[in-house]
Amino acid sequence: MPSGKQILLSVLQEISQHNHKNNELASVSDKMRSALCLHCSTSGETMMKIRQMGWLSQSNESGVVKQGLGISKPNVFLSDLFSELMEDDVLPERIKKRFPELTQEEYSGGLDIIWFLLSAFQYWEELKGVENEGVLDKKESERLLKASSRQLKLFGEDILNGIQNSENI
Repeated sequence: MPSGKQILLSVLQEISQHNHKNNELASVSDKMRSALCLHCSTSGETMMKIRQMGWLSQSNESGVVKQGLGISKPNVFLSDLFSELMEDDVLPERIKKRFPELTQEEYSGGLDIIWFLLSAFQYWEELKGVENEGVLDKKESERLLKASSRQLKLFGEDILNGIQNSENI
């Protein structure tokens, strides 16, 4: 039996790689809310929060710009809400107390990664060409993952070499 997390990730993967027509948004929202319910909790409090969510769409004169998870009634994307929370990039005192080893740079980096993850569950019209309607070429994906792994390793070695070189000066 699949877990709620597996179902939620599958639904988000499916719906975030397609431009849904306005008349489909209600059924896409229902599917997304059902998947959230399976992953989260069925407590009354959580169900109320889930009911506020929807699959939103933003357009301009050229057409759809993005679609994604958000708060339905005010039509606010979660990624946009989080982006606003990121504006004050100062490490809060409550976070410093909870995680005293966390630096400002690490905090800022963590916020950026959370935004990247949130935005990954959105449909972006500008990415339509590379997302191939959600079809993943597994062989090419593995090749790209290996190349990225090598790049990260080399980047780490360059940083280490730079630190060692500065200590020798």
